[in-house]
Amino acid sequence: MVEDAVARRKKEFELAFPNAAGIDIGSASHFVAVPPDRAEAAVREFKSFTEDLEALADWLQACEVDTVAMESTGAGSTGLRSTSCWKRAASTSTWSMPGM
Repeated sequence: MVEDAVARRKKEFELAFPNAAGIDIGSASHFVAVPPDRAEAAVREFKSFTEDLEALADWLQACEVDTVAMESTGAGSTGLRSTSCWKRAASTSTWSMPGM
């Protein structure tokens, strides 16, 4: 019976943001996940240097990501939020970054 309820719930599940990526922000590097059908490796690590953050933005654009959810427990997101790569990416795509 429980299995039937889980199966019904899965059928009712609607993906709200199919083009979304998630970023786990750290002080030294960020782990980024995109939908599994967008890249050979759906999870990548990017260091927190500007050139790496620009590569992160390029990868998200190549994966056709239009929504980003970020998680950070410290101040590690400061560099990611302030880098010019987001402005460059936002000029060609719509980016939703809550709390920004």
